[in-house]
Amino acid sequence: MFSGKQPVISITLLLIFLASACGPNAESAIATSVALTVQAQDAATSTLVAPSATLSPALTIVPTLTSLASATSPSTLGGAYAHCAKASFVSEDPPDGVIYAPEFTFIKKWFIRNDSTCVWDTTYKLIFVDGDLMGGAYVYNFPQSALPDDVIEIPIQLVTDKEVGTYKGYWKMQTPDGQNFGVGQHSDAMWVEVEVSTDAKPGYGITSVTYRLERDPLSGCATNVRYTVYALISVSGKTTVKYQWQHSDGGNPSAVRLEFTEAGSKEVSDTWPIHLGSTTGDRWFELVTTLPEPTQHWGKVTFSYLCQ
Repeated sequence: MFSGKQPVISITLLLIFLASACGPNAESAIATSVALTVQAQDAATSTLVAPSATLSPALTIVPTLTSLASATSPSTLGGAYAHCAKASFVSEDPPDGVIYAPEFTFIKKWFIRNDSTCVWDTTYKLIFVDGDLMGGAYVYNFPQSALPDDVIEIPIQLVTDKEVGTYKGYWKMQTPDGQNFGVGQHSDAMWVEVEVSTDAKPGYGITSVTYRLERDPLSGCATNVRYTVYALISVSGKTTVKYQWQHSDGGNPSAVRLEFTEAGSKEVSDTWPIHLGSTTGDRWFELVTTLPEPTQHWGKVTFSYLCQ
């Protein structure tokens, strides 16, 4: 059998023979020629290797799924678009934990802030990375562009499974050169979680409560400092929420009823003003709900007042 490199070797031997007759300068030139010939042959051989597959924007193409562990690693980011892969989660609609009937079509929306210095155009994508696909496509192009600091709405249409149970799917974004990225410091995946139920009157309830705390003024010891806590209450369907704020000093406001006509989220708040000269130390707020039953305590939000 003949090797594909045999002609090169024969030419090389001929050149060496000629070099012995032409002196040292010719030998140096021929050595250079031989090196270039071998490099060219190696380069030609490398072109025979099949190129890596590139993810097509067409929704009919099924990409290779990436495990959630590897997809959430920010260390994999690199290349020309690495500085563009920075985002933060703002909100979602509907919230996770919503109860739907089997084979029900719904729209999931994520609201994501562009924390990079790049313009995200419609060549950026939302891609499925793990879990339950729920009838969606594997790849969606961004529906619109987003300037730095803009919040972009990314909607996808999904369909619940025909079997009763809880389903959860994980999603990430992707730069034009194929780098997957998520939200926050650790580039976490986003997800959609739903419960499929065949009950005629499923038990809709609270799926989550998340807090944020603000101080006015932001710093310093003004005559009056106001601490305001906000609670985002998310429910899985039509329901009534009855809630009450509790304070560490026992000054608890009256209970309030909050009506939800469908699955979603509503934000409520409570303010605690503190006058200069009040006792210093730690204080806390807590949201307590009595409807839907049972009564639930959603954890304390603690702050420190240190002004004398």
